[in-house]
Amino acid sequence: MAIEKLHHVPGSGSLHGLTYADGISLLQTRVKATQERLKEVEAALNRCHEYRARDIETVSEQRIKILELEDLIQKQKTTISNQSKAIADPKTIRIRQSTVPVPIFPLTPSTTTQPRPTVRLPHSNIPSSASPYSPSVFAPSLPSIDLPVSIIPQGNLTSLKENSKSSLGGKEDNLPPNTWSLGSSFDVKTVIPLISARLQSLFSTTQMFGHMYTNFPSIQFDSQLNPQVKEYVMSISDKIHASTLLGNPCTRLCVVSKAINFNLVHEILQPTVVQGFDAQIDRETKEIQKYLTTGMLSSLQLPLAGIDELSGIDTPAVVRHSLLIARAHHIQAVVKPPKFSEFNQNNTHSHMEKLWRLIAPLTHDPLNQYQAAWMDLQDILIEAQALAIALYSLPFEYSFKFPAVNEKFEPGTMVNGDLLIGGDPQTVKQNCALVRLGVTPTISIQDNSTAPVNVGLVGRAKVLLRPPP
Repeated sequence: MAIEKLHHVPGSGSLHGLTYADGISLLQTRVKATQERLKEVEAALNRCHEYRARDIETVSEQRIKILELEDLIQKQKTTISNQSKAIADPKTIRIRQSTVPVPIFPLTPSTTTQPRPTVRLPHSNIPSSASPYSPSVFAPSLPSIDLPVSIIPQGNLTSLKENSKSSLGGKEDNLPPNTWSLGSSFDVKTVIPLISARLQSLFSTTQMFGHMYTNFPSIQFDSQLNPQVKEYVMSISDKIHASTLLGNPCTRLCVVSKAINFNLVHEILQPTVVQGFDAQIDRETKEIQKYLTTGMLSSLQLPLAGIDELSGIDTPAVVRHSLLIARAHHIQAVVKPPKFSEFNQNNTHSHMEKLWRLIAPLTHDPLNQYQAAWMDLQDILIEAQALAIALYSLPFEYSFKFPAVNEKFEPGTMVNGDLLIGGDPQTVKQNCALVRLGVTPTISIQDNSTAPVNVGLVGRAKVLLRPPP
């Protein structure tokens, strides 16, 4: 009787001493068990993904609740401030309230009271958080000036959602119904707070966008970001600390807000907002802007005064004011033709595509599958476009300045938005805290119609801070 020769597998451990057929069978059994284990691990991984999605939703809900609480705190502060002023000097407050409406907010939310105009992102019923800007500190009070045509907006400020309805394609007109114009009852003291309110509302909305749509840090994902996105993030923050800001969920959303704000300030909130519609007006506006920035004026013909007359004026502020009036008339003339609405929509869409490419990878929906972030960002740009037209339809000069990295904290022009460095603003200043990211700009408005020229701060910059080295 032949004896079957055993097949020994070197290094096979428990397989030693088994026949070849038995070894193959045992290995197949192990492979099958491994495959079953792999399926179990894969199922566990899928469950982890589901848990992560739930966690993201929970965190987003908590962020919204935090914003609601911040908004309530701001309302309470406003109420306390107004009540304190009324107790201190009731007569003065009554006189001021009769000329400029000052909203009084209840200590607790109420459905029976009239809320202040809020900026709401579409697809969300949650109002934006309180603006980091302080109330207008434009001082001294600017006197009224008389100009030929009415700047006072018709009705109250409308919300961003009302101004920008649904989508770019569905809007008949990007300009809100309260677009300002030069008027015979041009009251600077009334106009400045209105400008301030719309600017604050705009930058509050970008912060709300950051809270709602910023994704969570991922070393693997962030390391594979498009080089253009990386370069933009480093340009708006700091090359050394950009990765640290992106790696922290609390500061990552501030980077997204800054990315939007920086684009708005440098690309949209500029006198070039209507550039490209009328070549002749573009040339004249360019000459005006050249003179305002460099003091050089060539062969421009202005409706208010000739070059010789402007050159003969002794007070530079008067020259600047005349040029600003001419620029305002140019803007007003450009927006009147019916075709401008389509031109403005195309401009907005162009800005939208460029900005989306830069911030989409930092949102929960980088591929725009759900379109909520896209639509809300589009509404922000539509409002910015309309606001820019309104701003430069007025004879004012505007300054938007983001605090530089490592700049010393200054309570007069900055608001501390850092969760890690708290305390009284003056104490923070004394501790020599430095700026690590300027999220929103410091905004000032210059009125050249008076002597001396009035320059007023209407918006303080929200900043993230760090201790001194």
